[in-house]
Formats: sequence, structure tokens, C-alpha cells
Amino acid sequence: MVDTRDDSHLAEALRAARARLRAVVESLPFDFWMTDSNGRYVMQNSACRERWGDVVGMRPEDLDVDPETRQLWIENGRRALGGETVREEVQYPVNGEPRHVYNVISPILDDDGELLGALGINLDITERKRVEQALRRRNEELEQLSRSKDQLTAMISHELRTPLVTGLGYIDMLLEGKLGQISERIRSRFTVAQRNLRRLAQLIDTVLKYQRVLSTGFRLATVSAPFDLVVLAREVVDDARGNDGGDRLTLDAAPRLQRVRGDREMIRMVLFNLIGNAVTHAGEGASIRIHLAPVIEGRVKVTVTDTGAGIPAAIRGSVFEPFVKGSTAATGSGLGLAIVRAILAAHDSDVELDSREGAGTSVSFLLPTE
Repeated sequence: MVDTRDDSHLAEALRAARARLRAVVESLPFDFWMTDSNGRYVMQNSACRERWGDVVGMRPEDLDVDPETRQLWIENGRRALGGETVREEVQYPVNGEPRHVYNVISPILDDDGELLGALGINLDITERKRVEQALRRRNEELEQLSRSKDQLTAMISHELRTPLVTGLGYIDMLLEGKLGQISERIRSRFTVAQRNLRRLAQLIDTVLKYQRVLSTGFRLATVSAPFDLVVLAREVVDDARGNDGGDRLTLDAAPRLQRVRGDREMIRMVLFNLIGNAVTHAGEGASIRIHLAPVIEGRVKVTVTDTGAGIPAAIRGSVFEPFVKGSTAATGSGLGLAIVRAILAAHDSDVELDSREGAGTSVSFLLPTE
């Protein structure tokens, strides 16, 4: 005797499973459809039906869509029924409007690997593509604006430098007595003018140097060569000691340090700017240490550390941007660290900053060995 209760329970479970499947499929906010092993549509959700009409019982060849879209669907169905999962981003008209769509079509296999059909989803990504294109255009505009700004800065700097050098030359001659005797009152005033014009000349030179790094820094491969980093660091420290007039600088280099590869003069500029930045902002009495040591195979780490005032938290994340200065009272152009970052980027090296107010600052970067 057949137990009809088991059949009833089985039928009820099957109806419940179908209902749950329909609810899931209908809730999907994108096109969902299924075909049998012959490529005939056997299921579609409301989103698909609203967009393409009722296609159940039809094949891609039967659909009233533009020829290119129809051919694409025929080809994708053939690939999926051949066992391939198709993933692609395409563009085709939907209700007369071009739309960007991401398609996924996969074969449906039973537990024994037998092909039962295919299922597909069509994700409309038009709005995402519009946002991406708008962002791309905006980035291109910002890049062009940045290039124009840099070119304008360089042009203005060049135009300012010529009359400035001429004016400084006459002031130097005046103060040296080459243009005749002057009173002490006039000498005092022209000395102030000389000092300020030299600061302006230094600022213009720094701006020009930054522009030169931006325009040529990413073509350093042609001048990259092995050099002795310890010798270079000693040269920079000796120069800085002479300019600073003190003994605050120390160089600590690991023994038998390997030669590194890069643009020697550009790395000189990096060390000079890092030391100069420390001298300017660390404060009187702070010590400055340059440490050179291998850290991983094929890399040497350069660290410039000071025991000074540290960088305020408000600007710590932006000190490598152009014209950002530690304090409004500090001298300098605010370009030193920006130049450092640009040069190191050209050497495929990241610059790391560690600073705490009242506890000093440490700046480090890596260079490859030869």
C-alpha cells in the first residue's frame, strides 16, 4: 500500500521551494533569466520582463531587438551551453537608449555534470559608468589646471629673476663701495634691502627647482647610476654644518654599506632639503641625526631624525604638499618636502614621516643598492 502522506508532504515541500525561488528571483533588481539546454527561455523575473517583454518559450533568435544585440545574445548562449561562464561589459540600446550592461551567463549542470541549461543576469551599470567618466574628465581637467599653474609659476619666476639679479648686483656694488661712498644710514637701509632681495631670490630659485623636478623628475632612468651614499651624505652634512654654524648634525652610517643606485644630484637635493627642514623647524638646541643602514636585501634605508618641536597634528598629513609650512613665522618657501616627495617618487621610493609634537620628527626613505 502506497503512503499518500509522504507524497503529499513531498508535493507540499516542492511547492514551498518553488514559491521561495520565485520570491527570490522576483526580488532581484536586475534582469534574471534561464534557458533550457536548447537555448529556449524557461524563466525570467519581472525586471527582465519589463525591459524586454515576455520571452519565455522563445529563443534569442526570436526576439525583437536590434541585430547586434540579438547576435551577441545568440553567441553568449552558445558559449554558456558549451560549458563556459561568460562575463562581459557591453553597451546596447534598451528602450531606444544606449545603456552600459554587465552580463554574466553560466551553464547549469546537475550533480552528474549533465547540462540542463543556462542562467544569466544583466546588470545595468550606466550610472556608474557616467560617474566614472565624469570623474575621469574632472581629473583630466585638474591635471591640466595643475600643469598650467606650474607653467605659469615657472614663467613668472623666470621673469622675476632677471630684474631681481640685476637689482641685487647694483646693491652689492653699492655696499662694496664700487659706486662711491655712502653714509652709514643709507648703508644700513640697503643692507636690509639686500637681505630681503636675497631671500626673494632664494625663494624663486626654489620654485624653479620644484618646477624642474616636476617636469623632468620622472625621466631619471637615463641618469641613474651607482654611487657611494655615505660619501654623498658626508658632503651634505659638511655643507649644512657650515651654513648652520653649529655641531647639531651627526651622521651614523652602517659599516661597509653597499653603493646605491639613483640620480646622485637629486638625492643630494633630498638630503639637503630634509636637513634644512630639520634645521629650520626643529628649534634651537635640537639635535639632527642622519642614519644610513641596510634594512632588507637590496635596499638601504635613509633616516633623518631630529629631537625638535615636532610637526603640529593639523598639518602632519599635508607637509609634503607645496607651500605647506610648519609655522607662519618660519623662514623657507614651503617647497622643501614637496621637492623631496617628487624626487623620491621618481626613484619609485615612498617617503615615510613619523612626528609627534614635542618629541621630534623622523623622515625616512629607501634606495636600491647597485
